[in-house]
Amino acid sequence: MIIQVRVFDEAQKEIVFYQTEINLQGLFQVAKSRAKTFREKGSAFAQGAVPFFGAEFVKAVQNDDEKAIETSAMQAAMAAWLYDSIYGDVTEAMYEGSSLQFNLHPMGMVVCNRVPARS
Repeated sequence: MIIQVRVFDEAQKEIVFYQTEINLQGLFQVAKSRAKTFREKGSAFAQGAVPFFGAEFVKAVQNDDEKAIETSAMQAAMAAWLYDSIYGDVTEAMYEGSSLQFNLHPMGMVVCNRVPARS
C-alpha cells in the first residue's frame, strides 16, 4: 500500500510531501492486536487517532527523525484501517491495492482519503 502525507501551512501551501510503501498484510496483522481497544474506546477515539498520529508525523518532520516519520505514517494508516474496518464496514479486500492520502492542515485537521485500486 502506498501512503502519502502532505502537510500544509496557514496559506494552504504544501510544505511537506512524504510517500512510503508499506506491507499491508503486516499492517492487518499488527492491527488485530489493537482492534479490541479501538472497539472498547469507541468511534470518536478511533477517529481521533488519525489526527493524533498526524501531529506525531509533523513533530517527527520538525525533528528530522526519519524513523519516527515512517512510524507515525504507518500508525496513521493503521488507525485509518481500524476505523474503516470496525466502524465503516470496509474489508481487507477493499484496502488491497488502495492507497491512503493524508492531508495535514495547520489547525490540526486531517483529511484522509482512501483511493481504491483501479480495476
